[in-house]
Amino acid sequence: MGAAIRSGKVNPQMLAKRLGELPGLEIESQCLTQTFETLDRTKQELLVKLHVFGTAKFELAAAAFVLGEKSMNEDTPIVFETKINLIYLKSRHFVEADDLSRKETEDIKTSSKTTKFSLHPLVHRFLIQEASKKEFEKVVYEAKCLFIDHVEKKNSKIFESFEKNCVKAWALLKDFKVHLKTYYDLIEKNSVEFWKMKKGTRSILTCKRISEVADLFLEDYYKYKLLKKYIEHSKARGESLETALWQIHLGRKYFENDRNEIAEKMVNAILHDTLRNVNPDDDNLGPLVEVVGALFYLAGKLCYEERRYLEAMQYLEETKQLWANGLDKDMRKKYKIDLALVYNSLGKVYANLTPPNIQKSKYNHLKAFFIAYRISDNFNNIDIPLYIQNIGRCLYREGLELEKRKEKGTANQCFRDAETYYRQAMKLFRHLKMEKFDSFAEVQRSLAFVEMKLGEMGLAEDDIVKSHELR
Repeated sequence: MGAAIRSGKVNPQMLAKRLGELPGLEIESQCLTQTFETLDRTKQELLVKLHVFGTAKFELAAAAFVLGEKSMNEDTPIVFETKINLIYLKSRHFVEADDLSRKETEDIKTSSKTTKFSLHPLVHRFLIQEASKKEFEKVVYEAKCLFIDHVEKKNSKIFESFEKNCVKAWALLKDFKVHLKTYYDLIEKNSVEFWKMKKGTRSILTCKRISEVADLFLEDYYKYKLLKKYIEHSKARGESLETALWQIHLGRKYFENDRNEIAEKMVNAILHDTLRNVNPDDDNLGPLVEVVGALFYLAGKLCYEERRYLEAMQYLEETKQLWANGLDKDMRKKYKIDLALVYNSLGKVYANLTPPNIQKSKYNHLKAFFIAYRISDNFNNIDIPLYIQNIGRCLYREGLELEKRKEKGTANQCFRDAETYYRQAMKLFRHLKMEKFDSFAEVQRSLAFVEMKLGEMGLAEDDIVKSHELR
């Protein structure tokens, strides 16, 4: 049963409700109460703090962070005291330990990096009751704050790994998903007073990464609710820049769901209301540059969708300047992948101007590709095949222009180059296991048009049929 809950196959809240209806559980609760009362006060507080993990498995380092064992080096936390405490709590049957790497005949080593700890559902249910008592109010508040900080730091590391290798990052996210859901529940359920009291502030980059990781697996309804909660909390704390960023991401969500009117209203509200309340720090303009860049990027994408290409170009060029030149060196590195997205959007804009500027379009798509290629590990970035496809599209359009000017030899060379780029894009989509996606079908369809220009009618017919089957 515990394993089913930890894997997400059983809803712990529903199970707890059903368990509460069973008559025999009062005995178990009494046994837990008696054992809990034999612990000294320090151990009771430690155990109550652990309830924030729910029934999900957690590592020794995560427990050390939430239990408040400090470290000068976050990558190699000091866990000695936490290890001793968890061994003791395991001996009293409050904490379970599991090491999937060990052989059946071997004992579990609690110091092993592969060892995971967890709370049995009945123990967790008991600890929730204890945590609601007035005497544990302070330690529970501390544990929640530290758990939130831990998840947000881990969230940022996972997002960084997505930029380099999305395949490995998906595996990390899968292992961390249960803790993220617990974190989202805390965001939704904790009162505004809780957030007013919480010490420390999030960086703009941390907020951005929280939103972007949530985009990967939260359904739209929950993402809307989550962003509105973040806006409410940041307003209560008087964090105007943070509020603006959450509003930008909410506007982006409306934009992604074709609710452009609402998104545009939000952009105007941020420009004329939220950002007016910002008092920038003259010694540190970086956070303001991050937020204004994100706002201009959203405004540029909105203008592009509404075919106001000159306005889109102005907004996106401003974004490029802000993120490429307005940030300090360390922060500029962290915005490289976002800069690639800006170059890619600029490439689309230049291709749709009247008259189209295909050379500038191709230049921007190439810039986007080279930035993402330098950051990624062996092309394992989900956007790279799209950038390659866009370069191929530019070459195809260049070939059409040359064909109109009766330069058939040069035009055919452009078509052959476009074919090479399209095939490379398809190869990468397959490598990333995205061959069932619409984007793959779109590349296959584009490839068919190039093949027709090269007289490869049989191949073109096959690709058209396959692309229609996918869609």
